Amino acid sequence: MRAGRFARPLLVSALSASPASASAQQAPARAPAQPPSTLHRDLEYGRVAGRRLLLDLYLPAATAAELHPIVLWFHGQPGRKYPTPARRLVHAGYAVASVEYRSSRTARFPAQLRDAQAALRWLRERSGEYSLDPKRIAVWGESAGGHLAALLATSDSDSIQAAVIYFAPGRRGAASPLRYVSPGDAPALIVHGSADRTVSPGRSERLHAALRGAGVESTFELVRGAGHDFRQVHTPRTDSLVLAFLARHLP
Repeated sequence: MRAGRFARPLLVSALSASPASASAQQAPARAPAQPPSTLHRDLEYGRVAGRRLLLDLYLPAATAAELHPIVLWFHGQPGRKYPTPARRLVHAGYAVASVEYRSSRTARFPAQLRDAQAALRWLRERSGEYSLDPKRIAVWGESAGGHLAALLATSDSDSIQAAVIYFAPGRRGAASPLRYVSPGDAPALIVHGSADRTVSPGRSERLHAALRGAGVESTFELVRGAGHDFRQVHTPRTDSLVLAFLARHLP
């Protein structure tokens, strides 16, 4: 199904301002504005029992013959895709897909993983249409979305090159990423707050240890005093860690 039937591209610009001056000769040179990015909203990547599954796709400014690396973002609240804090990556040259997926309250596992895999597959199939690089894909999620990112990194690692996992809850049985850890898994950056009362930091530490034990590159960052909240966990330091991690694995 073609994306154009569901949404018209929107232009999103980040403008830089300079102080007003009474004299043009005395005014400092205006910093160039960042090039506009394009937002394709409400693209249908799948349909289940009559329900449309949607994603928002943020694209960097078009440049000749350039394919953009892709970052899939999964919210901690299933069914939600906007706004996405990952959209800031667009101005670093990444295409960002903010993906909604079904809640475990309305669909049993592995429905959530199937939704994430369908979104990943949809983006790969349309990589030429949106100038995406299907060989440079990362996933990033928080809480329940972090759980999906961890599952993709361990159970579908052939399709992605990196995973950023923020305070992912633990699951048992087939829903546990620990069950699928193997030497070929995607590199992971795992972030958790030390004051998280919803999901124990120990769950992230166990995933980190399992990945390292299998010979998989894994970095664990414990943010002191942070709770179960992206705004607390995503500090200037973790922002720099994410950017460096993505640059290394999606060169």
